[in-house]
Amino acid sequence: MTRAKQVIPQSQIDEISNLLLEYSTGNYSYQGKISPEFDEIDSIIEAVNMLGQELDATTVSRDYFMSIFNASSDFFVVVNDDGQIENGNTSICDLFKLDQEDFKEKVTVQTMFNDDFWTKALNSLKRGQGYSSETTLYADSKKIPVEIRCSVILNSYDKVDGYLIIAQDITERKNTERLILRKTFEAQQSEQKRVSQDLHDSIGQQLSALNLMISNLKHFINTDQNAKDLYHTCLEILKDTIQQLREISFDLMPSALEKNGLSITIEQLVKKLQKQKEIQFIFVKSGTEGNLKAELKQAVYRIIQEFINNSLKHSKANSVRTEIHFKKDKMVVFAQDDGVGFDIAKLPDGSGLNNFFSRVKAFGGNMNLESAINEGTRLTMEFETDNSEKGDENSFSG
Repeated sequence: MTRAKQVIPQSQIDEISNLLLEYSTGNYSYQGKISPEFDEIDSIIEAVNMLGQELDATTVSRDYFMSIFNASSDFFVVVNDDGQIENGNTSICDLFKLDQEDFKEKVTVQTMFNDDFWTKALNSLKRGQGYSSETTLYADSKKIPVEIRCSVILNSYDKVDGYLIIAQDITERKNTERLILRKTFEAQQSEQKRVSQDLHDSIGQQLSALNLMISNLKHFINTDQNAKDLYHTCLEILKDTIQQLREISFDLMPSALEKNGLSITIEQLVKKLQKQKEIQFIFVKSGTEGNLKAELKQAVYRIIQEFINNSLKHSKANSVRTEIHFKKDKMVVFAQDDGVGFDIAKLPDGSGLNNFFSRVKAFGGNMNLESAINEGTRLTMEFETDNSEKGDENSFSG
C-alpha cells in the first residue's frame, strides 16, 4: 500500500519563510504561528521558535556584556591560549590610539606587560585559579602602573573560550602611597637632623669645654705618678667620647651629603671601614652625579649604610662591594657581599627589608634583593634621576 504524500499548506510555508527572514535580520523575538491541528510542520515551527528565544537571550547577554566591556574606563583585553589578542575595549584601543582591528594586529600581551606576566597568569588560570598582580602597562612611551585581574571565559558548553584581562590604572593610588612614604621619610630625616644638631650644639660643646679644662690640669699635677696616669686616662676617655659623639652625629645626619654629594659620602664611609682589616671594602663609581634631591641622597645612603652594617654583623663576608653609576636619565646602585647569605622567604617581618623597599618606593625606584644560603647577598636599586628633581609631582616609574 502506497503512503499518501503530506501536502504542506502554503500558509505554513509562508510562516516558516517569514520566521527565517526575521531571524536573518536579527529579530529573534519573532515567533512563528502554530495551527490548531499542531501537525509535524507545527512541531518544526515550535522548535524554531524555541531556538529564536535562546538566540534572543544570548544576544541580549552578549550586547549587555559588550556595553560594559566598552563603557568601562578600565582596560579590558580578551586573549587566547597563545596570548594573541582577540578583542580589546574602547579604553585600551584609545590608549594605543588604534582602532580595534589594528589593536589586535599590532599589539601583543608580551609587549603590553612584562615578558613573564602572561606565562605566570596562564599557568595559574589553567590550574583553575584566578590571577591578580600589580605590574606596568606599556603603551608607546607611556608606563602606567596597573592592578591586573585575569579570569577564564567559558562558552555555553563550559569549555574554555579565552581569557579576560582587566587592568586598572592605579597611578593616582601609587603617587599617593609614594607621597605618604616620602613625607614619612622626610619627617624622620628632619628629626634625625634636629637630634644631630642638638648633640653637636649642647653635649658636644660641653665635652669640648671639659676637654680644655682637663688639659689645663696638667700644670697642677705634682710628681705623683698615679695622678699623672689618672689624668691621661681621663683625657683619653674624653677624647674617645668626643669622637664617638661625632660619629653618632654623622650617622644621624651626614653633613657630607649636602656638601660633597652621595658618591663622595659613600666613598668616605668605605674608606673609614677599610681601616679595619677583617673585611675588604670596595667602592666603584662612574658617571656624573648631577643635582639629586637631598631626600633621595639620604634614602640611598641609609640603605647602603644598613646593607654594610648587616654584612658586618651577620654575613661573615670576606669582601663587600658597593657601586654607584650615573647614566643619562637614571642612577643604578649595587651593594654586594660574598658572605653566608640567607633565605629571603624566611626573613621575619621586622627584618628591616621592608624599610629598604619603602625608601626605594618613596622615590619611584626599583629594587631587587637576591640572596641564597652560602651564595652571598646582592642589592640592586635603580632610580630615574629626572624624578629626583621634580619633587612630589613625579609620575610613577615602575
